[in-house]
This record gives sequence, structure tokens and C-alpha cells, in this order.
Amino acid sequence: CFKMAMKIVFVALASALLVSAASAATSSSKASSATNDAGNCTTVVKTGEGWQWFCCGDCQIELENSYVRRSWVSNASLMLMGGGYEIADSLGCMKAFLARQKRAIITTLRSHGDDEYNAAFYASGKAKSASTFIITSREGASDPFVSQWMRQSTVVFFSGGDQGEYWRFWDQTPLQDSWNYLIKNGGYDPVNNPLAIGGTSAGLAIMGEYMFASLNDTVTSPQVLEDPYNPLVTITHNLVSVDLLRGVITDTHFRQRDRMGRLMGFMARVMKDNGLASVRAYAANERSCTDVFPDGSGRMDTNIHDPLSAVYFFQAYASPDDVIEPGKPLTLGNPVNVLKLHEGQPFDLVGWRFLPENPGISYALLIKNGQIFVKGNSGSVY
Repeated sequence: CFKMAMKIVFVALASALLVSAASAATSSSKASSATNDAGNCTTVVKTGEGWQWFCCGDCQIELENSYVRRSWVSNASLMLMGGGYEIADSLGCMKAFLARQKRAIITTLRSHGDDEYNAAFYASGKAKSASTFIITSREGASDPFVSQWMRQSTVVFFSGGDQGEYWRFWDQTPLQDSWNYLIKNGGYDPVNNPLAIGGTSAGLAIMGEYMFASLNDTVTSPQVLEDPYNPLVTITHNLVSVDLLRGVITDTHFRQRDRMGRLMGFMARVMKDNGLASVRAYAANERSCTDVFPDGSGRMDTNIHDPLSAVYFFQAYASPDDVIEPGKPLTLGNPVNVLKLHEGQPFDLVGWRFLPENPGISYALLIKNGQIFVKGNSGSVY
């Protein structure tokens, strides 16, 4: 779902560029290097069963556990992007995302595509290296080299793509263990390069505690409102364990693909299926993101000044009057609270509230018999 930003030209085999214990553990892999004019650096290419790796900058494995196990652990900084970006359009979000990094080891993860993010991340001036793994199987997600490189990353970025593939290929694998290890320990180098985690489109979809996994294809708002147990509604949880997004489900391309109705159904399913009294959700329109600092303070950001750029924070509460049943239109007994932010407006994820210096728009949604009714926001769902 992204345009290719560069073409890699393979000109020479240079396996000596990656001499390490990890590469010895994957002796069947192959390495080469090529000049990457767009990123003004050399790209190292390495492959193994079920994975490819493209790395720009200093691409050496460092000494294992040379920084981990510090006494203090910080929450990660987060970048929550709604998708629809050209790479150049995302630089405003990236600048804030990388603000605390000194010499970042930036790793992008995806299941298909190319290394289009490497050049932009490397050009930020914050990167020691910028690399991309394309991991296409559970075997690839279990490779020792993949896990070792991941455990020394200071920035992890989940690209857009297919969250169904991400779930099938990455859940319950050493790859998943590696990023959750970073989260648990505050990152590889928490003093000099505190951990930052971001995602766009499908990459954002996997970052909440709960996720629409799209295992049987995507689903539309009318389908979910008519029957929240439509077989296309596949909800999983805990692929990425970020504390600030605990109890949260996310959605992307939000207004552009009219996903308000389906998110109401997702929230209802999470409450009903898990016996919860309440649930939260975050959604972002295309070309929109929220940058979040470790203390939970965030700001809606964009650098293209699109009038449709906005992000939304939702809270729903269970009610005895809820109708969340297979084959029946959705009804929620309590209104769903919505907090909407435009460019530059701040938010507190811990308290799930506006900050008073520049508040956004607050309104409510009533879900009755598969229909959405709006209270406030000039009657607009979005």
C-alpha cells in the first residue's frame, strides 16, 4: 500500500560486512551490498528462509546485552499513524518520533514490499542505521539473526501492509518476543536512545492490546453494524504489548474509508467477548498521526495541513441494554464518548482526556439498531 521510493541495485557480494555470531547461526543466508543513491549510503542486503533484510548505515551486530538490564525502565515513545502517507508527507511525525534519539538503530518490519522507509529514517540525522526486515513466514520470524538484530534496535516501526499476515507470521514467535523484550526493558539503550515504537495503517492496527486481525478479509461499517459477529470480524489481542495502549483497539484510514461504524462494532465485541465494563479506541484519518511521549502526553501531528487530518479517542461503557449478538443489529445502551483532535492539539493518554491549553472537540455517538446518531460535532459522525 505504499509507492516504491527507491530501487536496490545489487553490484557485489560482500558477506564480510556482516561477520558476527548471529550471522554464523544463519549460515544458509546470503549477503550483498549496493549503493543506495536516495539514502546517500550503502545498503546491505541479507536473506534467509522467510526473510530479507535491507540495512543502511552501520549494519554490524553489537555485543549482545551490552546495554540491557538497566535499573530504570521507561515507557516507549509512540507514533500512531493513520496511513495514506507518501514517505515525504510523514516527516513531521517522524521528527517528533525520533526527538529523544541520539544514534538510533531503526528497524522497520513488514511482510511484503521494499525498504522505502530506510532513506527517510537515515536522512533524519538521528540514525546510526536504518533497516527493514521483510518477514514472510513464521520460519523467518524465528530466525536467530532476526531476533538478535531486533533486540538491539532502539526504534521499531511497523509498516503498512496486511495485519492478517502480521498475526499469522509473527504471533508467538521469537520476533514477537524480541520487541516485547525491548518494551519490558525500556529498550536496548534506554539512557541514550530511549525506545520508540510506531506504526502506520496495518502497523498501527497491531499496536493496541486488541486488534482487528482481518484474518478473513476486511469488513465494512454496514456489515459490522448489521451483525457484529459477521465472520469477517476477527479480533485478536496482545501481538504488541504497549502499556499506554492497554485496553485499546485501533483503526486507520478512518474517515476516508468510512470506518466509524465498524469501530463501534469492534469496541462492542471487545467488551462482550472479554467481559469488560469499558473499552477505549484510537483512530486516525489518513495523513494524520499522534506522537506520544513516555509520560502519556501526546499531540496530533501532520506536516501537510490537510483539513481532513484528525485523530479520535473513544470510550465506551457496557450496559444491560446492549444488544451485541450474532445475527442482530448492534445497539449500545450507553453513548460512546468521542474526543477529536486536529493539528497541534495535545492529549493525555493516561487520563484519556484533552489538555486544557488547546482542547479538541468532544461529542457522543448513540448506536441503536445498527444506526449511528450523533450528539454534538454539528451532527457529523467524523
